[in-house]
Amino acid sequence: MKSLRFQAALAAVFLTVSLSAAGAAVPVHAAGPASEAGTGGGAGTGVNASLPGSSAETASGASAKAGSVTLTGAVNGHTYKAYCIFTGAADEKGRLTQILWGPGVTADSQLMERLRKSPLIGKRFANISMEEGAAAAAAAMKDAGAMESKAFADVLSLSLKDAAQSVQAAQGSAVFTGLPEGYYLLRDESATSEKDGKAESVTQFMLRIVSGQESAELKTAVPSLTKKVRELSASGETLHGAEYKDAADCSFGGTVSYKLIGTLPDNYDVYDTYQYVFQDQTGDGLSMKGADSVRVYLADNENAAYKDAGTKDLSGAEGLKITCSGHDLTVRFDDLKKAVPSFRADERIIVTYDCVMNGNAVCGSKGNENRATLSFSNDPNEGGKGRVDTTPQEKTEVYTYQLLLSKTDSSDESLALGGAVFELYRKRGGVTEYATGKDGSVIDLTGWTRDESSAARLTSGQTGAAKGRFGIRGLDSGMYYIKELQAPDGYRAGDDVKIVITAGMKDQNGIKGKLDSLKISVEQEGKTRTHDSASKENGQDPYGVLLEDGTVRSNVTNRSSVLLPVTGGTGTAIFYGAGITAAAMAGIVLLSGLPGKKGGRP
Repeated sequence: MKSLRFQAALAAVFLTVSLSAAGAAVPVHAAGPASEAGTGGGAGTGVNASLPGSSAETASGASAKAGSVTLTGAVNGHTYKAYCIFTGAADEKGRLTQILWGPGVTADSQLMERLRKSPLIGKRFANISMEEGAAAAAAAMKDAGAMESKAFADVLSLSLKDAAQSVQAAQGSAVFTGLPEGYYLLRDESATSEKDGKAESVTQFMLRIVSGQESAELKTAVPSLTKKVRELSASGETLHGAEYKDAADCSFGGTVSYKLIGTLPDNYDVYDTYQYVFQDQTGDGLSMKGADSVRVYLADNENAAYKDAGTKDLSGAEGLKITCSGHDLTVRFDDLKKAVPSFRADERIIVTYDCVMNGNAVCGSKGNENRATLSFSNDPNEGGKGRVDTTPQEKTEVYTYQLLLSKTDSSDESLALGGAVFELYRKRGGVTEYATGKDGSVIDLTGWTRDESSAARLTSGQTGAAKGRFGIRGLDSGMYYIKELQAPDGYRAGDDVKIVITAGMKDQNGIKGKLDSLKISVEQEGKTRTHDSASKENGQDPYGVLLEDGTVRSNVTNRSSVLLPVTGGTGTAIFYGAGITAAAMAGIVLLSGLPGKKGGRP
């Protein structure tokens, strides 16, 4: 058995196969469409035709010879059918003779009219009438090229009638057996290209002369989409693809950068036109920055950044349309063939854009989702303008956290202290930035400022369960500092407190980059205390971390500003000293009144 792998550059393969008297396969050879074909129309005219790609039957519909076709690379579960276009018999040179219309096509004036109107092959049929017969139609395709053969198959597909055989693909192949000699159109008849939520490729129409055993490998892959995310640092450093990952964390008002990476299908070259559309949608907690942040470029690897060596900016590509507003982004190529004529199979189309995390973002392990799909042409037949399918959703998560602190007495941490005033700051590149927001006990972060007078004021609660509590929502992981601006009554302000929030993310249960751990470290007056999600879950920490809510909790303390007496301490010594002094003064008074002393009584 001989086999021929479809080349992506060809719309159809011109193939003829014949059998020796013993039934063994003779060498396969590529033949020009309809070369040496005559113009007669009836059966038995002896017309020989070397046709574009596929097969046919004899005039009676039953040949002395029968053939088979094995399609490898077929999509499991898809139904493939074989339609006999021409009947005939293959001669010793592999050419079809005694050509008549087959039972698989409705050969009428409507078919001929479609052939005449075809932009690619219409001229070949301009002077041929249906009455001239099948042999004349076969002869019209003499010397047709790959794209013309594809156009011929597209037109024939509109007049198909009865299938000679129908098979369902299994284990990656579809096998037609016992097909009488003839010229066939093989077609993927699947009604849907969706299986288990994944788009499946539709196979291009195939034309075959069937006379012996034949196999062909199909190219049926569909495009893929990958989505990545990274945090854009406050220093505004240049983006680089290697820093993109499946999940990130960010503060309210911070910038999050996304990357969409699209590939091509294996059979891209057989399409005349190709629709290719990225669609991206953020959740309520993320807002698109706008079309100005969108970059579209071609690269030979997914880690390439915009304007890296070897990339190509596609912002001026023909027919590219970018719409970006609110929570939605669409990057649309109505015809990728026109927009990127030189697109290679090993290249990628990459889209990057920026979002801002807003005050609607959710703190904790639920995350703030961003999802994307890629819609694409998935039927290379009829010019590629038929079915459009969509890849499964690609998702990324961005997390943010809430810092909740309690102000307590250093000697008795169960004693909550209300009325203390604080500000939160961080250091970026040697510059101090202060958290902004509406003053209060527990506030939402709105951003960062270098002007300390504009910093948000955090005041520890003074009554009830909220007494001593203060905090801020919408923090990234990282290092922060708490500065006490005003101590509670009777206490002195402490030194600045260093706080470090650490988050861990990993794939779990099929979810990429799921928030897995959270920890807070608090350093005050040379001492460090740590709380994490694991210790809280084990019941070992009175403060701890709530992973689901993204809340990191701890306490900061104050020392009293009043020195009170303590038994056996300096306070007692002070009172002793005071008593001795009083006694001494009393002695002086007494002595001054003793007899014999000047001024005393006699």
